Amino acid sequence: MQFTKHIHVLHLLSTIPAPRPTGEHGFIRSPISSEDAIACWDHLFDYIHAHWVKPMSSSIIGRETSVHVAEYVDCQTMLRMGHDELVAKLESLPPYFREEIFPVAVARYLLRDMCLPMNHRLSTTFAVFHTRYGNMILSS
Repeated sequence: MQFTKHIHVLHLLSTIPAPRPTGEHGFIRSPISSEDAIACWDHLFDYIHAHWVKPMSSSIIGRETSVHVAEYVDCQTMLRMGHDELVAKLESLPPYFREEIFPVAVARYLLRDMCLPMNHRLSTTFAVFHTRYGNMILSS
């Protein structure tokens, strides 16, 4: 099937319990523990790192090309989306996001929208995520 890897990631995302507001100042709290959050992240990103191509922006040597700029612009646009728009575009098939942007959209959804209580220092996959996508995210 053409979109199997996307469907698998969307299925994994759907198994994570949604955050809930606490009554105190409207803060959001994730119903899962930090250890479970790290396990969810690592499981997802082990799969993503194995099945998605590295973005061109992860290996800039010298000058940026139009491909790098396109990745930055697409990433910036995705990072500025509201929750509902991001979710709708994450779930769309064929995938709305380019191959290089989809993993960043998943990370943004987990960290910002799902409020995953994750300590990146304890993750086995966050360093690879940062190496692959950090330059694109920070340049956006």
